Amino acid sequence: MRNLRGSRTSGGEVRERIISAACRCFSEEGYAGTAIHSVSREAGITPSTFYNHFASKRELLEEATSRVIAHDEGRFSAVVEEVGRRNSGSVPLGPGEIFRLLETREPRQMTRLRIEVWAEAVRDRELRSRLEGWIRTAATAVSRSLGNEEATGEQLVSFYLGLSLRRELERPASYSSSSLRRRTGGRP
Repeated sequence: MRNLRGSRTSGGEVRERIISAACRCFSEEGYAGTAIHSVSREAGITPSTFYNHFASKRELLEEATSRVIAHDEGRFSAVVEEVGRRNSGSVPLGPGEIFRLLETREPRQMTRLRIEVWAEAVRDRELRSRLEGWIRTAATAVSRSLGNEEATGEQLVSFYLGLSLRRELERPASYSSSSLRRRTGGRP
C-alpha cells in the first residue's frame, strides 16, 4: 500500500499511524472537534484508506481509550512495584508518599487525551463501564500493594485522575497551528 508521501507501508503500519494521528487530533481538537479528514491528513493517508482500516471515528476512540488505559496501567504498575520495594523495609509507605510517586510529569498529549476519553465517557455508557472497570482494577492493585482497604486505592486513583486534570488546567492554553488557522479563518 502506498501513502500520500509515495512510500510503501504495511497495513499494520498504516493502522498504527492512523491511531497515533487520531490520538494527536483528539488531544488537540477534542473528540467532537476531530473529523476523519483531519485524522487522515495527519496520518498522511486518504480518507478512503482510513475506511479500509476503521469503520468510524468511534473505533478510534476505543483505540485511544486503550492507549490511555495502557499508559495509566504502566504508571500504576510502576508505583505498585515501588511501593512493594519500599514496603519491604521497616516503615511502609503511606498514601502521602504514594501521592508523590504519582505526581511525575507526563507528555501533555497524553494528559489531554485522557481528559478527552473521560469526557466522552460521561456520554457513552459502554466507554464509562470500561473505564470504571479499569478504576476498580487499579484501585485493587494499589490497595493490595499497601496491604490496605480498597477505599485507599480508589482515593489514590481518583487523586491521579484529578491531578491530571488540574495540571492541564494550570498550563497555558495552546492550540495547534491547524486549530488556530480554523479559529482565525485561515490566518496564522
